[in-house]
Amino acid sequence: MPVKKKRNPAARKQIKLDKKHVRYVAVTAVVIVLLIIYFTGPRGTIRLWRVMDKKQNLENEIQELETTKVELDSIKNRLENDPEYLEKIAREEYNMKKEGEKVIKIETDSE
Repeated sequence: MPVKKKRNPAARKQIKLDKKHVRYVAVTAVVIVLLIIYFTGPRGTIRLWRVMDKKQNLENEIQELETTKVELDSIKNRLENDPEYLEKIAREEYNMKKEGEKVIKIETDSE
């Protein structure tokens, strides 16, 4: 007949503490994994912040381009409808002259 070993009550308590400890570690590990997924996953918070930042940058760029477009439309309209402005641009930027005019260039020392 086998002999039953008497268990020490302190040993039982130690086993229960170990189970609680294992459960605590497991729950903590699961929580950490879920937090990592929440912040870095395909729909994670960090990715969301990056997308929102990129969206804001693109909206700013769109606004700047719309302002530039309005300015260019204004210049185009003046070039099409204002002969004095067209003549001014032709003279200043392209060094053009009217028939019979003489152009005198003045050079300055740039120091």
